[in-house]
Amino acid sequence: RYARRRGSRGWKLITRGAHYRSSVRRLLAAAGLCAALAVHWTAAGAPGAADKRGEQAYRSGDVVAAMAALRRAADQGYAPAQVMLGEILDRAEFNEEALGWYRKAAAQGEPAGEYGVGAMYLAGDGVKKDPAQAWFWLMRAAEKKFEPAVIALAGGYIRAAKDGEPAAPYPERAAEWLRKAAEFDYLPA
Repeated sequence: RYARRRGSRGWKLITRGAHYRSSVRRLLAAAGLCAALAVHWTAAGAPGAADKRGEQAYRSGDVVAAMAALRRAADQGYAPAQVMLGEILDRAEFNEEALGWYRKAAAQGEPAGEYGVGAMYLAGDGVKKDPAQAWFWLMRAAEKKFEPAVIALAGGYIRAAKDGEPAAPYPERAAEWLRKAAEFDYLPA
């Protein structure tokens, strides 16, 4: 509350205002929060580190350890971990839970999550089959140049053409997606 200042007549106490005190309190609170987060992430590992550990465990065949690490990162809102957890759950036929993780990642704009939601709607896994919703989500992912989504759209246009259906109301859009798929070396395109 007080500071000393040397004046012409010796040391003098001066008071600092309430604004100064509240600014100092806010600064100390912010520093404390940053320190607490640093300690927490160092102890628990940053979400990205947990994601990497989960991916390594999954590739080595330890699904239990992979899911534990991925769930920690996914619970912290790390979209790549949410997608990978969704993929594992999808493969294990836990479709509703997988769709939930894909949706969380898609809500953050993660193209792999958007693709996962679209694929679930397309197949009717964990949700009622809805081609319009599938198209919407696949298109969002494809517009971000997510390779599996671009290829899925191109494949849809190819299948539609083989079945004798018009490829799309806008044939130039069909040609555009086929060219984009060819950039990814998609052979049928």
